[in-house]
Amino acid sequence: MNGSPELYAVNASGGGLKRLTFANGASTSPVWNPKTGQSIAFVSDPQRQSQALSMNSDGTNAQNLDLPDKGYLIDPSWAPNVQLSPLSWRQASGNYDIYIMEVASRQIIELTRRHGTQ
Repeated sequence: MNGSPELYAVNASGGGLKRLTFANGASTSPVWNPKTGQSIAFVSDPQRQSQALSMNSDGTNAQNLDLPDKGYLIDPSWAPNVQLSPLSWRQASGNYDIYIMEVASRQIIELTRRHGTQ
């Protein structure tokens, strides 16, 4: 919409369109916090540097989750307990692996490890 891939929300009947992001690049892969419905994790891609963010469900208080090596992120999610956030992350080595981030501490836990690019 308006030439920019941004995130929007609508009410259950499909009305009340509200723009949530105003990024300098694509905003994609939104996932609502399943426990509270009050926050959204998503990916933003300003200047082709993918980053994971979270924000309030009304689009306010966007925060970069600031992963250490600034690899390329896709598919953020919420674990059922919402204390952990699984995500796919391509590091500088070119490998995609699956990680979990502890939401409160933002500690990253690697679950898979691929060696070499494929």
